[in-house]
Amino acid sequence: MRLSFVLMGLSAAEPIRPADPPPEKPLIVGCPGVSFHQVANWVVVRALERKGYTVDVVDNMPHRDMYPKFIAGEIDLVTGTDLPYNHAPWLWNHTDQFAVVGTVNEATDIVLGVPSYAGPASVSELVSAKGDFTTELLSLDEDTCPQCVMMGQDFADSLGFTMRQVTPSEFQSEIQERIGNQEKFVVSWYVPSYLQVLVSGIVNLAGDVEPWNHHNAGKIVVRRDSLEKLDSDTRNLLGALFIGNDAIQQMDVKVNRDGLEPSAVADSWIEENQDLCNSFFGILRNPDAPAPGPSTGPSTTSAPYPTHAIETTPAAGTTPEPGTTRAPYPTPAPETTPAAGTTPEQLPSPEPYTTPAGTTSELGTTLAPYPTFVPKTTPAAGTTPEPGTKHTPYPNPATLAPGTTPAGGTTPEPGTTLAPYPTPAPETTSATCAANAACVAVGLTGNDNCCPTDDGMLLTCCDDHIPSSCAANAGCVEAGLTDNNNCCPTDNGVQLACCDQISVAETAQVGWVQVV
Repeated sequence: MRLSFVLMGLSAAEPIRPADPPPEKPLIVGCPGVSFHQVANWVVVRALERKGYTVDVVDNMPHRDMYPKFIAGEIDLVTGTDLPYNHAPWLWNHTDQFAVVGTVNEATDIVLGVPSYAGPASVSELVSAKGDFTTELLSLDEDTCPQCVMMGQDFADSLGFTMRQVTPSEFQSEIQERIGNQEKFVVSWYVPSYLQVLVSGIVNLAGDVEPWNHHNAGKIVVRRDSLEKLDSDTRNLLGALFIGNDAIQQMDVKVNRDGLEPSAVADSWIEENQDLCNSFFGILRNPDAPAPGPSTGPSTTSAPYPTHAIETTPAAGTTPEPGTTRAPYPTPAPETTPAAGTTPEQLPSPEPYTTPAGTTSELGTTLAPYPTFVPKTTPAAGTTPEPGTKHTPYPNPATLAPGTTPAGGTTPEPGTTLAPYPTPAPETTSATCAANAACVAVGLTGNDNCCPTDDGMLLTCCDDHIPSSCAANAGCVEAGLTDNNNCCPTDNGVQLACCDQISVAETAQVGWVQVV
């Protein structure tokens, strides 16, 4: 209730009225009228309902009828839009009208299949063996899979075959009949689909040629003029929702084999995968948390989507509403202040931190940074050292303290000018490619640096190459780096200090180092 008073010369009270009802949050959500799209769509719908939206579902139309309604503004949001290829023909002229906000499954692909006894494993192998096959390609019909028809027809034309489209039930029975006759034939169908589970004896060919190497993902698209209906939490939710091919295919089987409604199948999947579904909302369950006690209040009926408390945390000591299954967040013990004159109990000192090099550091000290290579220095004017050499710059007399001696052991008189730093004799450095036999053997014969390169990368042809993996270097293993990541150097080219020790045998081959 709310109570207000008029303060400008009046004291009459405003009539008390009930709180405003929550605002209407209507959405129209659509998907193509194919069962695998429908089950995934209902999972999204249940999530939106949990966020307080009233959702009208449009999932009974073929692609060619549903997408024009989306473009016309009659549908706010579509799930399972297969991009960038399968459903693009209905959308590519209207990309300014919608935004892609999420992904429900990783692959919705059109594939060619042949009987397992037919021989080919890829599309290119099928093309080479086309003379062994029946010259009629069998495809799912346009209402079920328009891209199966289009791509199947183009492929049949390229081979001089014909194509015939059939309904899913006809597809199943005809395949079994042809396999019974040991016929070699080709089908055009898709994944994910219940047919991939219920139809046996067909293997999908690897798509190694155009356009069978195109891969799609099932996206969520929202009209730009409908985005204002979605608050930031809901947009985050749509970005987090991911169901995946395996789950969609399992649900699709229950619809087509067991005769269940897509909405009921989606509700059952949500109930069986509550932890996953709650994670879409950012809710994570601690499996070690104590189970809540028995409820003494009236029983409540849960919505199909899991009804763990979301977005609100009960205040310390309060009791969650009846029917919730989430234990209240544990209340921390209150902090106590020691009485005057007493000394608070000291926490036990932690074990000294062990550095990667195996040394220890007392608590409170600052660890030295991990050892790095000595940076290249620029010589004083007039010097020309060879690439890869390192030296200390000649000291500047202006910066020398009184009585100190520059390199060479003499003290210059005031006002004298030091000779330029002597040019070092060219040396044969192992850093150059030409100084390493294995690098020469693979054609790296110039004076460029290989061991390491100017970027600090040690090529595998170097004579003193150290195995790159952490586990192949004793110093790194001793420092606790025992996995298969690279240490010597790392993937970004840094040579760790633990690489100085090698405990495995190295067998040098031409241009490569093989650790055995």
